[in-house]
Amino acid sequence: MNPLIINSLIIKMTIYQDKTGKTWALNIDTNALKRVRRNVKDRNGNSVDLLYIGNGETIKNILSDPILLTDILWAILEPQAKTEQISWNAFQAAHAGNVFVEARRALAEAVGEYFPTLEGLAFREAFRKILGERDQVTKAVLEEMHRTPPETTETEKSDESGG
Repeated sequence: MNPLIINSLIIKMTIYQDKTGKTWALNIDTNALKRVRRNVKDRNGNSVDLLYIGNGETIKNILSDPILLTDILWAILEPQAKTEQISWNAFQAAHAGNVFVEARRALAEAVGEYFPTLEGLAFREAFRKILGERDQVTKAVLEEMHRTPPETTETEKSDESGG
């Protein structure tokens, strides 16, 4: 395949739009990764290191915590946001709902691109695998909710018996 086409596809995959329609390009370099390490903490107060896949906890946290994802995105995109005079509060407000789906995908691709070797491929694959597992659990919970009738509370039981 033509290298220009490959580069074009990669660049397209590391872009997402926020709620305002603003397009953000996630260009990961060492400075961006250091900003994430320095400025972003997970729920337990630990520094986030996007280069450490480990047991998948970092990826699981990114997938399950939209606030953490927003913090990571800000650490990466802050120089671009400041150039465009976009404040932290405006950035946060523009990140909600479906924005996270595309932002997660773009982040996985961008971090994967940082490593043009097997490490990048491993990060992308780990991200996809954990996302797939999370989706399966969510579907199973929803299916169970639809199968199981809601429990009747004591108040509802007394109303039904006329008491």
